[in-house]
Amino acid sequence: MWITLDKRGDNSRVELSFIPDLPDQPLDTPSLEGVLEGYASVLGGPDRVGDIILPGAYRNLDALTQEGFGAVGHDWSELPVATIEEAKEDAKGLFVRMRFHTTPAAQQAQTVVQERLQRGKKVGLSIGYCVLASEPSPDPQARRRIRALEVREVSIVTMPAHPEAQVLAVKNEREEAPRTPQLPMDNPQIAAPSGRLNVSSAATLPLEQKGLADALFASESWQNRGSRHMPEVELAVDTRRALEAKATMTTTAGMPPEVLRSGYLVPSVQRPPQLVDFLPVIPTQQNAFKLMRESVFTNAAGTKGENAALDEATLTFAEVTVPIRRLGVVLPVTEEQLEDEPGVRALIEQRLSLMLRQVLDSQCLSGDGNAPNLTGLLNLPGIQTQAKGADPIIDALAKGMDKVRRSGVGNGGAVPNLILLNPADYLKLVLARTTDGQYVMGHPSDEMTTRLMGVSIALNEALPVGTALVMDTQYFGLVIRQGITMAVSESHTDTFAKNVLTVRAHLRAALASFRDAAACTVTGL
Repeated sequence: MWITLDKRGDNSRVELSFIPDLPDQPLDTPSLEGVLEGYASVLGGPDRVGDIILPGAYRNLDALTQEGFGAVGHDWSELPVATIEEAKEDAKGLFVRMRFHTTPAAQQAQTVVQERLQRGKKVGLSIGYCVLASEPSPDPQARRRIRALEVREVSIVTMPAHPEAQVLAVKNEREEAPRTPQLPMDNPQIAAPSGRLNVSSAATLPLEQKGLADALFASESWQNRGSRHMPEVELAVDTRRALEAKATMTTTAGMPPEVLRSGYLVPSVQRPPQLVDFLPVIPTQQNAFKLMRESVFTNAAGTKGENAALDEATLTFAEVTVPIRRLGVVLPVTEEQLEDEPGVRALIEQRLSLMLRQVLDSQCLSGDGNAPNLTGLLNLPGIQTQAKGADPIIDALAKGMDKVRRSGVGNGGAVPNLILLNPADYLKLVLARTTDGQYVMGHPSDEMTTRLMGVSIALNEALPVGTALVMDTQYFGLVIRQGITMAVSESHTDTFAKNVLTVRAHLRAALASFRDAAACTVTGL
């Protein structure tokens, strides 16, 4: 129903229009299947965990369309919600086209994605993948560059790893155009229950009527109306009395404006793993990792005269056992929270995984070796050290690299490929200047350096300020007995009675050193 006010002195002409009933059906009914298009992964800049995917890294796109699937929140325990019909790499990243299943879960996912897009919100996409080849990133803002990977699935997620990995559109290919009632746009609109009032004839009512409703219901046209039609009616009403409000409506005393929460979820700033991603991974099925390390090497080879006996060499090997340690964490969460917010499960898994990787990273760097701690690099018995003393910071790091190359007398062969620096010490390095004020590491207009004498530099906030670590990563390994595993239980203390579930995440791992002297700390920076 709409009203037109035509002020004439103290009175106004009031026109009311009554809209005929429309069929009772939703204006936008989703079809039984829909097609989603978007970018599941983006090339170039680092994502939220510091990975950079290089062009050409997606190696199994044909297999992805045949064997891969669409999921929600990387939940592989549930049935897929979509099939992947197209997957191709372009200049931006991995473009995918997926068709939703007709199951209730799939249709629910389709509906949520459609509604968010219609409301101008973003919907993220993410890939579940296995890294085939990677390398440390020269970019200090990134941890590694991925050169090859296999994509196993594509998921609709609340928070994608890369902000630009998102749904572009959802198309209902079998859907008719939505039926939208055409209302006049030149008059203010007021909702009416049913039927359409049209205006033009003249049934004039006295000014004593209290308001629009009284004037309408007392009119001759209303009294003589038919079942579905009504003649036009002109109402002479004091509009100041009809539309007057007794109090000024404000957002505090009247109707507060509705504010909907956006789809953005901003996690707190946390230190990403800054060491373990540079170490080779060694899988094992045992509760300890054993290796044989050469402890005595006596070279008795030499020249001898005719009939002279050769000298006897000595080789001795010692068994080294590295115990596997367990790292874990639990988080209580109510059943209602998991049921009512679909994205919270993926969020919990992501944050608990980060917690475990943070602790594993710290243990591999500085664990003291006392059970249940790992023995970290800084506490290896054979690690080398180089004091800065009066040397410039670059000279001290170069001497540390030289020690790694020589690895002590008789243990040569290591090649340093990584320098770990605390951000405060990295700043000292890039600000180093000559006596005449020239920056040693490059002009300030250039990008900040990520290499020193051909060796990659990576920042590590867990390192003590004033200490750097130079190493050859091939002589150290991250031994994994069990990767990150998630479990949910209701049998923790009294949580069953409270409808509270406990989410547990844990892993079993160790740090193996094949040559302690292939690492060197540089102190006093």
